[in-house]
Amino acid sequence: MILITGASGLLGASVTLRAVELKRRVLGVSRHNPLNIPFIQCLDLKAFESTRKLVLNLRPSAIIHCAATTDIDYSEDHTDEVHENNVRASAFLAQLASEIDAQFMQISTDSVFDGHQGHYSETDTPLPLNVYARSKLLAEQEVTRAHPRPLIVRVNFYGWNIHGRKGLAQWILDQLSQGKTLKGFTDVFFCPLLVNDLAEILLDMQDLELAGIYHVVGSERISKYEFATRLATAFGFNPTQITPSSMEDANLRAVRPGDTSLQTEKVSLALGRAMPDVASGMTLKLGKRTVGLDHPTYFVADIAANHDGDLERAKLLIRLCAQSGANAAKFQNFRASKIVSDRGFRSLGGQLSHQSKWKKSVFEVYQDASVAWDWTPALKQECDACGVDYFSSPYDLEAVEMLDRFVELFKIGSGDITWPEMLRRVASKGKPVLLATGASELVDVTRAVEEITKINDQLVLMQCNTNYTASRENFRHIHLRVLETYRSMFPNVVLGLSDHTPGHATVLGAVALGARVIEKHFTDDN
Repeated sequence: MILITGASGLLGASVTLRAVELKRRVLGVSRHNPLNIPFIQCLDLKAFESTRKLVLNLRPSAIIHCAATTDIDYSEDHTDEVHENNVRASAFLAQLASEIDAQFMQISTDSVFDGHQGHYSETDTPLPLNVYARSKLLAEQEVTRAHPRPLIVRVNFYGWNIHGRKGLAQWILDQLSQGKTLKGFTDVFFCPLLVNDLAEILLDMQDLELAGIYHVVGSERISKYEFATRLATAFGFNPTQITPSSMEDANLRAVRPGDTSLQTEKVSLALGRAMPDVASGMTLKLGKRTVGLDHPTYFVADIAANHDGDLERAKLLIRLCAQSGANAAKFQNFRASKIVSDRGFRSLGGQLSHQSKWKKSVFEVYQDASVAWDWTPALKQECDACGVDYFSSPYDLEAVEMLDRFVELFKIGSGDITWPEMLRRVASKGKPVLLATGASELVDVTRAVEEITKINDQLVLMQCNTNYTASRENFRHIHLRVLETYRSMFPNVVLGLSDHTPGHATVLGAVALGARVIEKHFTDDN
């Protein structure tokens, strides 16, 4: 069992959710649980008797202590509160961990240095400049006295907080999406690391039972100005909205260090891999490929039901989609009995719309079009052999569980955008999610995005026309400029298009508007 504090904050939530994805036994604690997540419990760490009771009853094998007061300017005027939260609570938890022989990880900060030289190693002498930084250094010292082998990790990270106070990256994107201009410091340097990557690294360090002081930041030293402009470019905004400025001109309440870049050779050697750079944190991985505005468009061949009930034909279509240059082959996992009422359709007295041309009943058509679950290993194997990603759209919760060990990403069809349990179940797998938004109101899209991203921020939001007839009339209803609305409302997600129009015009228009994932129906006989 792992106990994680600060579990409603950006880092604590990311570590907690990643641990859950990895099937670890975990409990997160926080003063508040605004998301009502079942594996997060409310606890004020300064209520020492309640904290002691929880820890002694739970007896975790490790405590990852992320909780802290981190507002630098606020800390200047609330020194006693900051000392209680950042120093006393840390020392108390470390002492409890020592009593039960548990690992203890203390999350610290790059701000323990004065920033005069930069490129600090773990052996360099800290010299904090403000109340917050002094409290974090004192916490390091108290934790070291309270626990025989603590792991102290100095970090600097960014990401997308699902509630509460926004971090630097999120604030920048919010300002840009509103068309505002902002200033970026050219004289402040740091090594930012995406919080998702940091969460993974911290759990790896815990697995290795590391101890001592480690610097865990990104591999790239970058100014705040350059970080903002690169973030703007990566998410499709105009980088000229950011103007260069100096920290000296900002008149900030607390003194800040100028260069907190850190060396990461120690952690890289321990883990056997280099720390990620800035660019890697501004993109999304779909299977083996990186997706983002500065990367090639990811093409999905939607084989869907075009296999005609024949496994060998399905495998042939996979080979053909690979030859055509697709990056992925996508199927649909539905069961007719789960999504079609045979009795209901028959009671209508006849089939409507395009279904009126079908020679079989609606139930029979869906039954014939379904993918047998025992095909899944063979389809995955064929995709691997052809060098394309295999994934599918699950149409029920059991299909999600069945597919999970075979796919590296999921697609949620437009019809399930108002099914919160499906959204949460797919998101909880910790894999990228392609969400189609056809026939949806904007309120449905907003609710679905919130449901997914509060668990998993690896989201591709796809404009979609749900008319599958491939008629030229569909061009009247494709509404590509919805992508501009999505870009403004959801600047942190990758955009895509689930297309049912003939030809390439719609695809080219979508890519021009920023879509970087394109899904097209795929067959060899139409």
